[in-house]
Amino acid sequence: MTKPQRSPLGKLVYAYRKHLHLTQAGLADLASHPANPALDQATVSVRTVSDIEQKLPPDAPKPRPRRPATIRALAEAFDLTPDTPAYDEFLAAARESSADDAAPPFPDPEVPLFVPDGREAHLERLAAAIDMAAGERAGVLFVEAAPGTGKTTLVAHVCRQALDRHDRLVVLWGDCVGRTGAADPWQPFRQALGTLVGDTAAAGHQQLLSGKNAGRIAFRAPMGIRTVVDDAPGLIDRFISPEAFRAQARAGRLDAETSRRLDRALDAASIVPAAPLDPGHLVFRVIRRYAASGPVILVLEDLHWADTGTADMLAYLMRGLERQRLPVLVIATYRPLDLESSRLGDHPAVRHVLTEAIRRFDDPILDLADTVGGAPGRAFVNAVVDQILPDAPHAFREILFEQTAGLPLFVLTMLRWYLDEGQPFPSEADAAGDPVPARLPAVIETLFAGLIDRLPPEFPPLLDAASVQGATFSAEVVMRVMGLSRSILIERLDDQLTLRFKALSAGGVTTIAGQRGHDYHFSHALLRDYLYHRLSRLRREHLHAATAEAMLALYGDGEHDGAAGIAWHFDQAGERQRAAAYFIKAGLAAMARHEYTGARRHFQRVGELKLRKQDPFVVAQALIGLGNCAYGEGHPADAARLFERAHDLALRERLPLPRAACLTSMGRLDFDAGRMREGVVRVTNAVELLTELGDEREACRALGLLSHLHYGLGHYDDAVRAAQRAITLGTRLQDDLLIVNGLTALANCWLDLGLYDEAEIDLRRAIGLSEEHGSTHRASLCWLNLALGEFERERWESASAAIEIVFDPARNATSRLLGLAEFNAGLVAEAREEWVVARQRFQASFDIRVANGQHALTLDSLAGLLRVATAQRRHAELRPLTAEIGRRVESEGLDGVGHPGWLFASLAG
Repeated sequence: MTKPQRSPLGKLVYAYRKHLHLTQAGLADLASHPANPALDQATVSVRTVSDIEQKLPPDAPKPRPRRPATIRALAEAFDLTPDTPAYDEFLAAARESSADDAAPPFPDPEVPLFVPDGREAHLERLAAAIDMAAGERAGVLFVEAAPGTGKTTLVAHVCRQALDRHDRLVVLWGDCVGRTGAADPWQPFRQALGTLVGDTAAAGHQQLLSGKNAGRIAFRAPMGIRTVVDDAPGLIDRFISPEAFRAQARAGRLDAETSRRLDRALDAASIVPAAPLDPGHLVFRVIRRYAASGPVILVLEDLHWADTGTADMLAYLMRGLERQRLPVLVIATYRPLDLESSRLGDHPAVRHVLTEAIRRFDDPILDLADTVGGAPGRAFVNAVVDQILPDAPHAFREILFEQTAGLPLFVLTMLRWYLDEGQPFPSEADAAGDPVPARLPAVIETLFAGLIDRLPPEFPPLLDAASVQGATFSAEVVMRVMGLSRSILIERLDDQLTLRFKALSAGGVTTIAGQRGHDYHFSHALLRDYLYHRLSRLRREHLHAATAEAMLALYGDGEHDGAAGIAWHFDQAGERQRAAAYFIKAGLAAMARHEYTGARRHFQRVGELKLRKQDPFVVAQALIGLGNCAYGEGHPADAARLFERAHDLALRERLPLPRAACLTSMGRLDFDAGRMREGVVRVTNAVELLTELGDEREACRALGLLSHLHYGLGHYDDAVRAAQRAITLGTRLQDDLLIVNGLTALANCWLDLGLYDEAEIDLRRAIGLSEEHGSTHRASLCWLNLALGEFERERWESASAAIEIVFDPARNATSRLLGLAEFNAGLVAEAREEWVVARQRFQASFDIRVANGQHALTLDSLAGLLRVATAQRRHAELRPLTAEIGRRVESEGLDGVGHPGWLFASLAG
């Protein structure tokens, strides 16, 4: 049996140590304190010396390579001079004694190589901010850096160190990179929240950072789920996929009570509207409660790509964290130059966030600009070369620094190229010829050109087609653009471009308009930029048009979440009219999700396309869309101006359909403001126009509104006829939700006429149809009307139960519905002589209605306050309330007042 032996390096270290009469501890101490000040101090432990000198069986696997700094420190301790035979023998022994001698000495890609040299001050600043947050002093830090400066690697490294320092710390990571020229709404917060509840399937190594962080995320996932279910159920489905919750439940990670609460929340989420009214508040509540179980770092990567929603949510989060004792730190990275570009992201919003951060926090911006060039950049180059290519000549370091200025991405990419290609190290003579341009963009272009030139000829066209989608692209869209079969696409994307050439990485799975797709990322956004900008204008426009057509074939011609991408690609292709049509669809899809900021951006782009002469129809549609956005955001005056502009354009250009849409929208404003007579005239004209045009669906919607307007005037016969026409038309169209509109309007009339049984029948039918189609808003309105009927019949318990359904946070009731619910609750409390509660409810309804511009309905709320003040004999309040009611009646009249009889009774009392 062969005896264990020392490795070649172990033999030399043992021999030199004995020659110097040193113990292992003595050698470790000597090597850790080099006499040469030019050498970096390296820590060499007794265990390291013992491991090197140990005897191993011949079949034992070779150990991992020793760090170059360790080898240099030992050579210095043994007084070995570089470029001497003894020194060369020592280095050769070190290489021979290590595993994988022929492999390029790069670390595992899960943990990118990080060199701290030249970045010490920034590392200290980030570490201090993290430690302060861990001590319950919340903070925000923006890391500003040019492309390739290494901001991502720097932040990831600091976070990994922090995970080692703080036992309960968790890092949640989200990025803002989008596919169609702008990030998806709230994308980094969606990613972070998904991770918070344990959904790490689509997260990359960078987002998870380490096994330690992934383990802590998994451990705290049940807490995250309870937090969302209890405090922010409105985020389910909109921000966090229900499947993420179900996966945790299936894995058995939840206790029985949490599982039951989760089931109820998921059931409720399946029937609520798509968007909570205040997602920023919900996200803050989740993070605040989640942080109670341990410190949290929230990393928002590439903020320069952020959409307005992300920027607004970050601003909300900053306001919530200001001066709070919470163990939370937000680290956001961005490229300042990209904030000046109009090509991607909503930059004014991001700049506003930076301005607000400076006002709210002390020194919140960390600029990495000084890591490039000068002494820091040179130190970084030297340190990286020492780790990766310790034998490289001095001239190589100087040339590399001149080529890259120490920019980490460029330095590492150049080193990879020399290693992968087996290129000889450049000498001083090569430097005079400038083999690679020193200008940084030229360096990157040269590197990427080399990568593309080495690819088989069928791959560059595929990458070109992918590049027009952005740094992240859909495989299925590329497949259609290129006319490839699925098997060939998989082979080229996965086997070649991802695994072999490392040009791409696989992303997650997305669903657009019901179609499941697979995302891929370029290995670096700069590679995508290089590919995209080298295209000729003709080819670029052709690929954008082809991408739009491929998305149409995949997702269909509808108002869905893919419409924005289709519109953007047609826009980039120069097909302005087709782009405008899909910007309209994208805006309507965003409005359906109550994402008014995004919808407004789409409608505004239509105006920027200058199509008034070629296509006034689509311009009018955009103006109407902008008006509806203003209405949805509670700005009725702005909405009215936009509707007037659209109406004027429709009249001049003889566009009956947009004109009818304007009239209907203006009639809705009239209804809210109590201008019932004006509203009746407008909407009657709209119904006539729509009927002549054969647009029965829009005519049916207008009839429902017309019924409400007649009801507001007390013209019950006309209101009943309009509602019944809407029901008949909706039945013929087989559209249940149109039927619901008519039933709701009809039930209002029955309630005022005292026909409570008929009203209840119609309302319960409408509720059933609404719930069946997931229209919680319509169902909530019916519940409130049903409560009025129960109130009239003095069924207080039934009335209260119906109202409480609307107050359920999971239903995400609109402010208009909440105003009505508060008023109805006030009526019930008044009937029960619960005066304090009644006063609170009527006041809440008044405040909400004022904010909504519902001037007529404020009289109902004031009348309720007057009755309560009379009953409580609060004499000081009677005169101001009476005067305010009189002023409003004189100014606005009684049109639209829900209960004029109660108003006069209140005044009489």
